[in-house]
Amino acid sequence: MTEDAAVTGFADAHMHIVDVGAKGGYPDIDDAALLLSCTASFDEWEPQRRMAAADARIRPFYGVHPWHAETAPADYLEVLRGMLEDDGRAGVGEIGIDKLHPGPETQMRIFVEQMETAAETARPATVHMVKTEAETLKVVRMHSGDVPVILHSYAGDPGYTKAFSAENCYFSISSRILRMSQPRAMRILSAIPDDRLLVETDAPIRDHAYGSMGLFLIALAALRSTSVDELVGLTTANTLRAIG
Repeated sequence: MTEDAAVTGFADAHMHIVDVGAKGGYPDIDDAALLLSCTASFDEWEPQRRMAAADARIRPFYGVHPWHAETAPADYLEVLRGMLEDDGRAGVGEIGIDKLHPGPETQMRIFVEQMETAAETARPATVHMVKTEAETLKVVRMHSGDVPVILHSYAGDPGYTKAFSAENCYFSISSRILRMSQPRAMRILSAIPDDRLLVETDAPIRDHAYGSMGLFLIALAALRSTSVDELVGLTTANTLRAIG
């Protein structure tokens, strides 16, 4: 397959449909078979609900991102449960903890509350994790077996990959990995079990080197010494398994 060939039928394990609609930045979105769309803040939930209702490819995830933990309204959990009850396809996300952002106590509280809600409603969760592998693993272990967890833009140490693999976690790879040295990228990729590998754009796409999912998949397939069709088939099947 050449770089000019269209890549179709892929599953994007992490993107933000509300931002794509407002800002653009996903030229081959029409070629996607499945779009797992997250929210970052509470005020994005209703716009995403409407967009997901209009496009069957969109699986909506509703959550409060750690950067917005301080803005969560007092009744956000009640609203979240209502959104999940109204849509059996919906998950919880983007949630998590970020050591580079202020307010660690509030971040942790909001993260745990949302993970508990995901477990109570038997829904998958998408997790943002920045320099908080140990803390995130501890929270995930509290719900081991209850919640399939998608680790967003994963680039963790192989030791943590093994630990998270034991806890019903999936590893969503973004083009971030292709900006690393090849040895480091291969260490990360080789530690991920084939049946837990997912791919994502985190759209709207801001990486000009890989300005589409198709270009990213072509580059990632070459790095893994596999075909694009095999990579698309594998990651799509894994995404469907992750979301049930």
